[in-house]
Amino acid sequence: MPSERRRFDRVPETFEVQYRRLDWTGEPWRAVRSLNISASGVRFISLQPLDPGMLLELQLKLPLERGETIFIVKGSVAWSKSVAAGVAELGVQFMDLTLDQQAQIDEFVQFLLKHPRPHPPPDRDG
Repeated sequence: MPSERRRFDRVPETFEVQYRRLDWTGEPWRAVRSLNISASGVRFISLQPLDPGMLLELQLKLPLERGETIFIVKGSVAWSKSVAAGVAELGVQFMDLTLDQQAQIDEFVQFLLKHPRPHPPPDRDG
C-alpha cells in the first residue's frame, strides 16, 4: 500500500460545516459535522451524494482560541464513498484559500494535535 504524503497535518475533529454547490444559484446551505480537517481540506458525512470534481462553497465554524471564527471558502470534492444507503463520506479539498485563512486553519489543527479534546464514544446499537 503506497504511503500517503500530506502537506499539512490532519486532526479528527467535529465542528459545524455548511456547504452548497457552487454552481447552483440560490441553493440552501446544508449543515453537516466534520470528521477531520487539515489546512488543505475537510472530511464529512453527507446525506446528499456529491461527485468527485463537484465545486462547493463551504462555511466552516472553527472554535479558535480567540473565539469562533467563520470561514467561507471554495472546495472541490476530491473523493466520495458510500457508507450506507443514501449516505456518503466525502473528502473536500480547499481551493483559493488566502494565506491567512490557511494559516489560521493550520493553527487550529496544530493546537488540537497538542491539546486533543475528548470525544464521546460512538453510539452503539443494542
